[in-house]
Amino acid sequence: MRLFTLGCILLGAWISASTMVGTTASSQNPQPGSQEVVEFLGKVMHVSIEGGFWGLISDEGAKYDPGTLPPSYREEGLRVRVKAKILRDVVTFRMWGQRVELLQIERMMERHPTQTEDFRPRD
Repeated sequence: MRLFTLGCILLGAWISASTMVGTTASSQNPQPGSQEVVEFLGKVMHVSIEGGFWGLISDEGAKYDPGTLPPSYREEGLRVRVKAKILRDVVTFRMWGQRVELLQIERMMERHPTQTEDFRPRD
């Protein structure tokens, strides 16, 4: 019985905190219709928590959760150019990265040398 009561208290606290976070984010952005948009270069990665999902990591190390990534971009390590709207008033169970709405995503071509040559003199 104590375990059930403790679980109910923790669930209530979590719901209250989630509601307060959403309210705080909305009150910090007083202009209706204003949007914070980010643009970055980064890569796609599969995150294996909460059942697994696809996330984006910028070259600076910022993590972004796009919700549902289009199937043609679900490729581990794929380099992308992204333009996305930050969703501050959205709470998810994933607890990984900043939730965003994709506005644009583009595959980037990477150039990898096929062979490395060493031009140092040999002794």
